[in-house]
Amino acid sequence: NLFRRRMKIHFTENPENPTRKGGVAIVLNKQLTNWHNIQTKVVIPGQALLIKTRWHGDKDIIILGVYAPNVSLNDSKESAEFFSALHNFFMEHPEWRPDYMGGDMNFV
Repeated sequence: NLFRRRMKIHFTENPENPTRKGGVAIVLNKQLTNWHNIQTKVVIPGQALLIKTRWHGDKDIIILGVYAPNVSLNDSKESAEFFSALHNFFMEHPEWRPDYMGGDMNFV
């Protein structure tokens, strides 16, 4: 398979509905990255995923992928809880603070 030879995919799916909604994936090109010995940490299942790998020899890089809940004018509680949970995680695990973050923040 062409994709299997070239890409390494790390993901977390929505535990309540793994094939339909939510989920986060971080895709690494095997030819351009050090994809061996990657550490992964699911912060919030289906919504926040961290990977840590070597970058430029002896340096580590940590990447956070997020899929935040949708925010509506009437209900922002779920989004606030999500970002609060992220904040709490990084306060408890400072060694996992990301260098880069990407994904869907769902701010509209």
